[in-house]
Amino acid sequence: MIILSVLFVIVLFIPGIFIYLFIRPRKTFEQKYQDAIEEEALLREIGVSEKCPSCGHTIQNDWIVCPYCHTKIKKKCVQCGKPIELPWNLCPYCGEQQQKPFMDEKTS
Repeated sequence: MIILSVLFVIVLFIPGIFIYLFIRPRKTFEQKYQDAIEEEALLREIGVSEKCPSCGHTIQNDWIVCPYCHTKIKKKCVQCGKPIELPWNLCPYCGEQQQKPFMDEKTS
């Protein structure tokens, strides 16, 4: 039995190496994961992967409303008209205040 096992290993060792090299994956899971992260970072850097928060469709940076689900994404500045984020109260382009400060009617 021992002699048969030794002969079996000696005979199949070289073909086994070639079969392994032929069947093994080109990239490991770690390499595939790192490539996916790098690709996502590059897409974010060029601004391609911006998505609608409601429906998830790809949108452009200067859109105010999503054309797919009609969700309001941004608002226009009251002074210069450029698109700004919804929670912003001050336009970063022209410096104009977007909402009038609350004034008490008794003091005016």
